[in-house]
Amino acid sequence: MRPYKRRETGPLRWASYSFAAYDAALSAALLEGTRIYSPAYIIPPPSFGERRKHANHLRLLEHMMACGLPEQIAAAGSLAGAYQVLREYPSLGPFLAYQFALDLGYSPVLDADEMTFVVPGPGALDGPAKCFEDSGGLAPADLIRWIADTAAGHFAERGNCVFFGLIRPRISRSRSVSSSRGRVSGGG
Repeated sequence: MRPYKRRETGPLRWASYSFAAYDAALSAALLEGTRIYSPAYIIPPPSFGERRKHANHLRLLEHMMACGLPEQIAAAGSLAGAYQVLREYPSLGPFLAYQFALDLGYSPVLDADEMTFVVPGPGALDGPAKCFEDSGGLAPADLIRWIADTAAGHFAERGNCVFFGLIRPRISRSRSVSSSRGRVSGGG
């Protein structure tokens, strides 16, 4: 919420939460043409009976507060546990619940290592499929774990690796592309 809107609602605090005040401030911002959502997280609106998307999200927030979500997350004790708790709430699908669990892992509520649990999203599923013709029977999460665990060794073995499509490096004429899978051979 923009600072000038906070003047209308007061500080954003659990104890002073007011659906009416927050809804009014967000509705006014929309009427002024202010974008109230970031494209960073696309959160489908839950069905809590409100007319506007933001109002249903505020109702979801109320529901989470009433259910004791912070205590549930703290009791979960792990990224996987926090993910399972979040998945129980409306509108939080696998990818979004995972992203929120990761965010909470950086907070004092949940001290979690992001390398202990993964839920592959669309990009994480698409990338390895472009790199490997055969996953060796590994599930997507296990393949991602293998990539993370072995990447440093593969880079060390291969020296200068070029990732076509991710970056546009300058390739000297003495190098030749050996396959469309992103391997480069030749001298420097």
